[in-house]
Amino acid sequence: MNYRRVSRWLGLVDFAVVGGFLAVVGVPKSVGIAFPLGCFLVAGVLFVLAGFDTPLTALVGWHRLCGAAYFLLAVALVLNATFGFLRDEGATFSTVWMVGFALVLGFIGVDLARGGRHVEIDPDETA
Repeated sequence: MNYRRVSRWLGLVDFAVVGGFLAVVGVPKSVGIAFPLGCFLVAGVLFVLAGFDTPLTALVGWHRLCGAAYFLLAVALVLNATFGFLRDEGATFSTVWMVGFALVLGFIGVDLARGGRHVEIDPDETA
């Protein structure tokens, strides 16, 4: 799988999710919603930057930007589940699923940032 080429589209999907949420719900007034939404937005920016040849990708490496974006998605999911507990929603199946999926995304993000020991990538790949 070509992670670098796919990361552009993941960034655009992140922007669509954030834009759709803001269009339907409006600007969140709670930090419990705004902070995970901000993590999704920053992850989208990092995904798009990782997909193109920019001075930042030449300096840092596209795989580190992509890994940071995956890790931010994991942080957003964990924060969403945590704020759900703080709102006294309790542990639901979706909360358990969210935390499990966040662990997988966090693992992929850390592995991509380290150069892909488990996820097969080419750190020197060009866009």
